[in-house]
Amino acid sequence: MVRLLRTFCELFLKSKDDESFDIFESEIAGEFHGWSGDTRFALVNGQIWRQSSIGQARHYAHSPRVFIYRSGPAIKMHVEGVEKTICVERVK
Repeated sequence: MVRLLRTFCELFLKSKDDESFDIFESEIAGEFHGWSGDTRFALVNGQIWRQSSIGQARHYAHSPRVFIYRSGPAIKMHVEGVEKTICVERVK
């Protein structure tokens, strides 16, 4: 029974990309204007992240650094120069 439960958790509850990280740094590819609603963020490392929390922020920057990190069960993103953080999920 325990083995069956462990297999279920591994198949259905584990992150599809096994995002086992504490924090990583990258840059947004190109211009950044902030976020509002369902904003997607393309990073220079090829990853694409999507806004998963409600909120908006306005800020213009060209290729700002971003820090993506775990905060409890959430994954948050901090964009250099923006006071707010945002919850995100990886798309690609």
